[in-house]
Order: sequence, then structure tokens, then C-alpha cells
Amino acid sequence: MTSSEPIPPVARFIAEIDRWLRQRGATGFASEQVAMVPGRATAEVPAQVQAWFADSSTRALTTTPALAGVVTTLAALVPELDWYKRPSDGSDTGFDAGHFNAIIVGNAGLASLGPVLIGVSLMASGVSYPVHRHPPDECYVVLSPGEWWREDAGWWTPGIGNLVHNAGNQLHAMRAGAAPHLSVWILRGEGAAGFNQVS
Repeated sequence: MTSSEPIPPVARFIAEIDRWLRQRGATGFASEQVAMVPGRATAEVPAQVQAWFADSSTRALTTTPALAGVVTTLAALVPELDWYKRPSDGSDTGFDAGHFNAIIVGNAGLASLGPVLIGVSLMASGVSYPVHRHPPDECYVVLSPGEWWREDAGWWTPGIGNLVHNAGNQLHAMRAGAAPHLSVWILRGEGAAGFNQVS
């Protein structure tokens, strides 16, 4: 990409997330390694995604104006993403109906960035994301109120704009309170490439 070419929206988003992570002492990205993934047709954005994102993004900007770069660049990507639901055993119908995920960076996303995978999660108010674990380390950028759980820490409320780190294979979960949940997640390390698909 030359200096005269327009910067793709996903590259703007990556730069904003990189800045936010570094300002908080977390590891950023080698953004020069960003490669665009060939374009593909996307489905219409689900109505729930539109509503939950509008609520959460407004709340994030009101609470933490410094998040404007992250939130506005993420908002520009919402119509371009493939929104999907995490596979479940059907035991929690509230979760099944009340959540969506999308991959932003990765083979199923809009760009690739080496071994890094970046995605976004949305949940309706009152919905809990099941306890789960995976080999890659994970860092969340918290963009809404709500609670987080990790096996070594129990439940806590990190607050909008803060980071949540889960080491590889550490059990963790999250739940929305009275407002919808919005977070950006970054997976790195062993096994991250295995998440580069919508499933």
C-alpha cells in the first residue's frame, strides 16, 4: 500500500486497536504486516447486531470519549463482517438467541495479520457467554458494562475501555448486565490459526 492509496477501513481499525493496546501497556501489532483478504459477499447485518451495537457504542463513547477512534473505525466495519453464532448444545436458549460474533482479522475476516486473530462479540442484555477455554492467549478490549470471570479471579467488572487478559487454556466467561455486551478480542499464539474460520 503506497502513501497515495486510501487506507482501508480495516487497516484504520487495526491501527486504533494497536494504539489502544500499547497505551495500556499491552503488546501491539506489527501493522506493516497487514494484508487484505480478497473481497467476498456478505449477508445483511442482523437486526439484533445493529441494535446491540448502536446501544453499546453510544454508551462506550459517552462513558469513555477516548475510545472514539476504536468505536468509529469498528462501526465502519459492522456492515462488512460475517456475523455468526457460536456452536452450542442448545442447553442455553438465551445465549443461542442472544449473541453474535464476527472475525475481523483472520482468514474469515477482512485482513490478515500473521498469527493474530481479531474478532468482536455482541450479546443481548442479561446474556452469559459460556465458560470456555482455548490454547491461544486472549486479550479483550471491553466496550460495554458487564462482568467477566476467570478461574483464578472469579467475577469482576473491568469497566469500559479496560483490557481483560486470559492466558492460554484458562477457563473464562463473561456476562452482560442491564445493557448489551460489546467487546473486541485478540487471540495470539498456539492454535490461533485454528480459529480462522466462521464456525
